[in-house]
Amino acid sequence: MLVRQRTDAIRVSRLSWKSKGKGTLRIDNDVCSSLKANAKDICVAEAKGKENIAKADAEAAYENTPEARQKARVAHAQAKYNVAIEKCDDLVGSRTEVCVKEAKAELIKGKANANLDRVASDTGRDADGEAG
Repeated sequence: MLVRQRTDAIRVSRLSWKSKGKGTLRIDNDVCSSLKANAKDICVAEAKGKENIAKADAEAAYENTPEARQKARVAHAQAKYNVAIEKCDDLVGSRTEVCVKEAKAELIKGKANANLDRVASDTGRDADGEAG
């Protein structure tokens, strides 16, 4: 009974994202439309990142698998990367190159950590005899 209630709550959360997430993106895009130049690009990247993160987190909660949680962690890393790249556009000269390289390094690190956590979770499940 408790498992069914939890599953129903997760489904509601997932459906809630579909309605609220898209509405939030529209609101964020309206705010972004008043900005100019790179500030607008940064704002749009942040809005899309929020949407992608919300979607990935809702899917991870719904599916409750190591793979889904990994996708959510990658979505977080990708959103941070996209915003960082837009912020790098404001810099000049070699500072731009350094900024881009740092952003790429953080993305790679985030993806690697997500993979590591998934493998650790899979290994833990195998050791417990739950999956195999």
